[in-house]
Amino acid sequence: MSEEFAQASTDVSANAYQQPQEKMLNQEQVNALVGREKAAAADKARREADDRYRIELERLKESSQPYFDKDSLIQEAKKAAKDEMIHELNDHKRQRDLKEYEAQQGVYAQQYVSHVKNVEVPAEEDECGLFSDPMAYKDLVLLAGELNFDNTGEIMKELARNPGKLNQADSSALKYESAKTVEERNKAKTLLKAQFRRISDSIKKNKDALDNSPKVNAPLSQIKPSSTGSRVDYAKMSLSDLKKQRWLQG
Repeated sequence: MSEEFAQASTDVSANAYQQPQEKMLNQEQVNALVGREKAAAADKARREADDRYRIELERLKESSQPYFDKDSLIQEAKKAAKDEMIHELNDHKRQRDLKEYEAQQGVYAQQYVSHVKNVEVPAEEDECGLFSDPMAYKDLVLLAGELNFDNTGEIMKELARNPGKLNQADSSALKYESAKTVEERNKAKTLLKAQFRRISDSIKKNKDALDNSPKVNAPLSQIKPSSTGSRVDYAKMSLSDLKKQRWLQG
């Protein structure tokens, strides 16, 4: 993109000097023309990036992939990071920063995968597709990897089971990605981190309560009465009563 901008500027300057008979453009007009060329080139690059992104998403949806494809998620995260940066490339410094930003997003994706790869969520408990289609929640997934709670997998499982909590978390992630200022980004990230902290603490407290609860032994079975009849207290019988007992009679 930078080469196109430089070429546009060179072409404008060359045309201005190669035609001395024509009216010369002043510096303000030259700057305006170069600015339009740069804007047009940037817009073209954005459209091409968006088209590639949509095509790749469609390909991923149509292909028969495993339940959770680590490499696809990481590669898609890097590509999404690149697409996002293209919208903001206004100078050479940001172009140099692109690789570093892309690599960092890849790290967040890897951290997320390491937390959730062994977490099992039945399809009926994943109504919104957080685990079956993680790229539908790309911004939330990458932020979860960045926050890197020690029980991130259990947090995401809780979100998958509760659409209300998931919508709240995803809303914060979307606000973070669409923020126009650093202050707005920090505010959205703080909200998501606070929600994650509440869920994380709740999960740990419930686990501790289960681990520390006293184990109750199974109740003893009740003594069943003898099927041979009631026991006879011979000590209370008189001599004549004893003589009448069948087992004493010849």
